[in-house]
Amino acid sequence: MFSPFHSGIPTAGFAPVAGPRFTGQVMADDGGAPSPAYGFSTASTTGLFRAPDGGLALSIGGVERLRLDASGNLLVGRQGSSSHALYRDVVEGGRILTSYGSDQTAALEIYAVAQEGYNSAAAAMLIGRNSLTGRSLNAGGSLNVQGSDYAEYEVKRADCGPIAKGDVCGFDAEGYLTDRWSQAVSFAVKSTQPGYVGGDDWAVELAGAGAAGDDPGFQDRYEAMRTRVDRIAYCGKVPVTMAPGNPGDLVIAVEREGDRIGALAVSPDDYEPALEPYRIGRIRRILSPQQCLIMVMLS
Repeated sequence: MFSPFHSGIPTAGFAPVAGPRFTGQVMADDGGAPSPAYGFSTASTTGLFRAPDGGLALSIGGVERLRLDASGNLLVGRQGSSSHALYRDVVEGGRILTSYGSDQTAALEIYAVAQEGYNSAAAAMLIGRNSLTGRSLNAGGSLNVQGSDYAEYEVKRADCGPIAKGDVCGFDAEGYLTDRWSQAVSFAVKSTQPGYVGGDDWAVELAGAGAAGDDPGFQDRYEAMRTRVDRIAYCGKVPVTMAPGNPGDLVIAVEREGDRIGALAVSPDDYEPALEPYRIGRIRRILSPQQCLIMVMLS
């Protein structure tokens, strides 16, 4: 091999000292973290090497710091993962990542936590919690969501059937959801499009079982448990299946044919204190001949 910068006769097995030019592949041994295949004359333990899994890795000071594995996963601080992974050896509360804009204001900071605690259902993001404060997220601004009600998961009676979104239901004397008038001692409405949902610990026994994509049987077990609970609206606005009244009317739970629970609009002039235990909200808008948008006002 020759180079226009080489002033002497090339020595077999050695590239020119400056500006080498190659017309084919440059081959090297795999190397390793302590002695990377491509290093530096002033830092022989820093450079690139072929990882055991066939990927490309970077070592600094003889320690592997970065790897692009054979599956295309980018691994920072880890040598193996089924996805991209970022690891930093810090205890709970230690900072893992900070993202800055051009004005150097931290837009995002991620800290190590010691607990997961989240529901294992499919979601865009799962966030653990600090074991001391119980916090998962601190936000400097508003949290904007598309849902229009706040709901909580409630456990259903064993004999409670499916409850459709926007249907009125009840709670029995032990606090379980029921779809039967004769069993109900108080009333509520099923959430339609919640923005926030509480009580999401009903699948805690599945914690650590992995996500649906990692465990073929997970989804079946999750769906079986999901039938035991339903989301009930405690505030906000919910479309309710009912005969229309007028905006401003109070909405109460009433008995329907077959021991079912329904909704009825009552004008403010006709509303009496005796109806208070049955109140579930107030009509904001008529959506259709069979549906009203109500502001949830549980008694």
